Amino acid sequence: MCWVLVMMLLSSLLVGWLAQSWKKRTGALWGLIALLAEVGAALVLFAALFAARPRLLRLRPLAAGRLMLWGTVVALGVGVIMALVVATLPMRGRAGGEEPQ
Repeated sequence: MCWVLVMMLLSSLLVGWLAQSWKKRTGALWGLIALLAEVGAALVLFAALFAARPRLLRLRPLAAGRLMLWGTVVALGVGVIMALVVATLPMRGRAGGEEPQ
């Protein structure tokens, strides 16, 4: 489960870095939004998975590996969606309406 959290943190840091360096937005805020979206999606999907297959709560090594892989895919999927959201944001200009150079 630790690997899933690391992947969530890395993808949210990447989203925040893209927002800060590329679009001149507040990177910390966009990283936090991405992290909250990833954690929320993972919790909802894990709850749905455990409701459908309660025997997975007995985490055998193979089942734990599958859950780790599945959680990583969820984290990276939401991270890619958030990166696309940041990519569609307009670039923040200067106060005079000019584009930064």
